[in-house]
Amino acid sequence: MNILITGGKSAIALKISKAFDRKKVVFADYGEIPAFVSENFQFKSLGIKNEETLAHTLLSFCLDHAIDAILPLHELEITEVAKASLLFNEFGIDLLLPAAQNIAGYFNELLESSDWVFLHKGKVVFSTAMPFIGEKNIPAGLSGVFYFSPTSLKLKLMCIKSA
Repeated sequence: MNILITGGKSAIALKISKAFDRKKVVFADYGEIPAFVSENFQFKSLGIKNEETLAHTLLSFCLDHAIDAILPLHELEITEVAKASLLFNEFGIDLLLPAAQNIAGYFNELLESSDWVFLHKGKVVFSTAMPFIGEKNIPAGLSGVFYFSPTSLKLKLMCIKSA
């Protein structure tokens, strides 16, 4: 399985990569990218950032590089990709995001936590706090990478804020 993680030059992207053990990860970002390839991951450029064509750029990249799932981390990408979910799904590309109609609720939570969890279709794939005690409270089908509070079990989408 090939996974695309955008914001590939960020510390967040590198931190998240441990959740994708035994998968091929492509870290991608806009502009220049380090030329480094290993057995399980590589860095690629998405070219020059054009906010008007983000979803199209990412879909084209996924198709050109045989990507099976995408985890966009830039806040604006998340919104645009979620809106284009039907198009990505038509090409068999799994979006590691909440559904577009629910996404705003995962940006608005005020949450200070270093704990995070990767969910795929309502199931815990990786968590910094295992076992993840909130598993029974996860909405069915929810996907994405979220910060969470062990006390409140609230989830906040992990993202890179747009400048």
